[in-house]
Amino acid sequence: MQKKTFFLLLALFILPFVLGTAYFQYITSTGGQSTTNYGTLVSPMKPIKNTSTKGFWTFVVFAQECDELCKRRLLSAETTRVLTNENMKRMRTLFISTNPLKEEYKPTNLRAKIDTPFTQPASRQQWQEISSQFQLSNEQLLNNILLIDPLGNFMMMYPKDKQDPKKILKDLKRLLKYSRIG
Repeated sequence: MQKKTFFLLLALFILPFVLGTAYFQYITSTGGQSTTNYGTLVSPMKPIKNTSTKGFWTFVVFAQECDELCKRRLLSAETTRVLTNENMKRMRTLFISTNPLKEEYKPTNLRAKIDTPFTQPASRQQWQEISSQFQLSNEQLLNNILLIDPLGNFMMMYPKDKQDPKKILKDLKRLLKYSRIG
């Protein structure tokens, strides 16, 4: 009777460890590792040499001609920044274009009062210098919203099919909550 009780207690204490380990090994080997972020993490992060982004979480939107896609990306980035409420001062939206921004897309008086370095006109040479730091194709630059951390590292991007401000806001709230910088 005592041997039976001993083995039952042994199984009771060891079985959870065995099952947990087996479950963990099975889940990770079948690709069950998932992240809770909505955007695409850039690994390893790429340092960006742009002084206007230092100290702020910065959305970067590239465009050559600001068309409807560009307008939607700008609207998503700015809407998300404004929705961060009290953390809005920790955020910036940087628009980099080789052509002047159309009047209808220019920042409103409200945005100007918030002191956002919204637009940065760039010559073709400046465009090449800045865009080469991101190490992305021209198509990726023109279709994604890029996120730079306060230390100046390109760390996340939102492809054109994932530019919903509410979902981007979820990522940002998590980042801003745990970040002590910016």
